[in-house]
Amino acid sequence: MIKNQKTKRQPHTIITQHYNDALAGIYNIKIFTMKKLILLFSALCLISCSDDDGADANKPRTLFVESAFVSNASGSGGGAIEFSYNDEKQLNTVLVSGTLCKMTYKDGKMIAMETSAGGVAGDAYEFGYDDDGILESLKAGNADPYDVTYDSDEKKYTIAAMDRSFALNDDNDITAITIGTQEVFFTYDDKGKGPMYDVKGDFYMAAFILTTPFIMSKRPALEFQGFTSENILNADGYLSKSLLSVQDAEKPSTTIYYSYTTL
Repeated sequence: MIKNQKTKRQPHTIITQHYNDALAGIYNIKIFTMKKLILLFSALCLISCSDDDGADANKPRTLFVESAFVSNASGSGGGAIEFSYNDEKQLNTVLVSGTLCKMTYKDGKMIAMETSAGGVAGDAYEFGYDDDGILESLKAGNADPYDVTYDSDEKKYTIAAMDRSFALNDDNDITAITIGTQEVFFTYDDKGKGPMYDVKGDFYMAAFILTTPFIMSKRPALEFQGFTSENILNADGYLSKSLLSVQDAEKPSTTIYYSYTTL
């Protein structure tokens, strides 16, 4: 039941619209609809990774991803994802396709995320946790909070009223997202450092809502939704480039370039 009748969208509609509106301009992805879950990539231009600048090549630094560009072999599309961090080295903002997402934390847990575009407020999300730090509720917009159930054996969270679920690994990287009968799996390389390897606090709800677990991860993604990734690390051991190929394709269809900063 929606408390404010002026807002007629259900929470699952709010999230679905945010996916499509905020990200389609970059990726040309049709994702997280109630009927199908398809990840399709397009996009963007090359960005250089400025990582060395006089640092000792034999002494790895602690780096934080500040931008990701996705370049499609077809040359279509354009855009970027930019990240910022707070004083606790937690993810503070994500800027994607003109939409700014701002996070709020308590005790290392993300408790809220608000979006805006051009200074105009957009969607708002609140996350509740039990005494053990397990996610137990999700509130989207003006709707009542939805219960979230947790399966500790599978480390899987289910939002039954929204017909959605996701699972995490020990790094809290998303390993599966399910919407209705559609499911996408993600595998990771546990030997490399992903874009958010050293980011503090939990940010998996942002990755879930923004549909970017393959970018917002502690470890480099290897496979998801028919794509395989050849990952290239920089001198500090962080993912600097991902070459994504559709199964059996001769050449990569998409390349993601990562740029880092020190804090």
